[in-house]
Amino acid sequence: MYCLMDAHSFYAACEAVWRPSLLRQPYVVLGNNDGAVVARSELARSIGIKMGVPWFKIKELQESKGLIGLSANFPLYCDMSARMHSLMAGLSPDVFQYSVDEAMANLDGMPGDHTQRAWLMRERIQTWLGLAVGAGIGKTRTLAKLASHVSKQAFRRPGTYPTDMAQVCNLGQCAPEQLRDIMANTPVGDVWGVGRRYAEQLLDAGILTALDLANIDIHMARARWGINLERTVRELNGISCISLEGSVTRQQIMCSRSLAKPVMQLHELQQLATQFASQTAVKLRQQGSVSGAVSVFAMTSPFRPGTRFSRSAVIPLSRATDDTRQLAHAASQGMRQLFEPHHEIVKVGVMLLDIISRTAATAQGCLELDVLQCSDAASGPLSE
Repeated sequence: MYCLMDAHSFYAACEAVWRPSLLRQPYVVLGNNDGAVVARSELARSIGIKMGVPWFKIKELQESKGLIGLSANFPLYCDMSARMHSLMAGLSPDVFQYSVDEAMANLDGMPGDHTQRAWLMRERIQTWLGLAVGAGIGKTRTLAKLASHVSKQAFRRPGTYPTDMAQVCNLGQCAPEQLRDIMANTPVGDVWGVGRRYAEQLLDAGILTALDLANIDIHMARARWGINLERTVRELNGISCISLEGSVTRQQIMCSRSLAKPVMQLHELQQLATQFASQTAVKLRQQGSVSGAVSVFAMTSPFRPGTRFSRSAVIPLSRATDDTRQLAHAASQGMRQLFEPHHEIVKVGVMLLDIISRTAATAQGCLELDVLQCSDAASGPLSE
């Protein structure tokens, strides 16, 4: 059983923690040199502001709707993220930081009621950090993501899903008939692992909902759409087969790992950071994007004796880039900033932030053009 915990509108929520007056009017967080919206408050959602919309297209709403535009503060968000994930680590000994605002926990073997456990963790994060989070629980990672989607929609759009699934949704406790109804009400494009290209092809094939996707033949899914969609079909049917290593979301690309053997030396952490940065750079180029900031984090185990350590650092880049050497160098710098001796580090990660398409970056004049691109094949570990 897996539990996905997700902070609602994380960047916007972090701003409101330190400026509660923002809660009285709509506001957005702007990334990419204040070029586009990367986060929205609930009030901004209610007046129809979309993610990714350029700021110049909605600036007039400052006067007509009282809209506020805030420059992204990535060091603040990463610090809040580290605090939140430190608390989320109490869910289970096996917790994976999926993105800056999400964590996936394996609940197998954990005692007690899983739904109650998620509610208690949600209340703790709300009380200690002032952040609203939701939780989705399912037999596989894909079903946990689906449950997280249900928990958000049941809260934001009453009537879409059962109201008792708002904020915390446990699909593992649903009767088979109720689970089928939920999947039948979920558009196939909202299923984790179904991107825009897959969604268009599935719709053309008459596969409209998550239930339609779960019911297709797995061999046909692999033959027509590939192994990734086959795995999604299996996961919708309760068969766990997807890993989160090297995860990619719309706003971040991350590579992290729990270490089999603790490390305590700076050079070891820097080597891991540059290796992970190289892997994220490959994914960045594959999707045609560039990054404006690099975040690194390192932490000890909350279940081992000794002093606790959990820190992150953000290195802003002078120009958005997809160059492996620049991203790896920034990751190494970040690890130097956060390092403290005498701690047994068991988890390390690198996350690319402030991501924008290369086309948009070129149009905005914020792209690093005068660098020699490294080939994917040569993207190996670097050292200072």
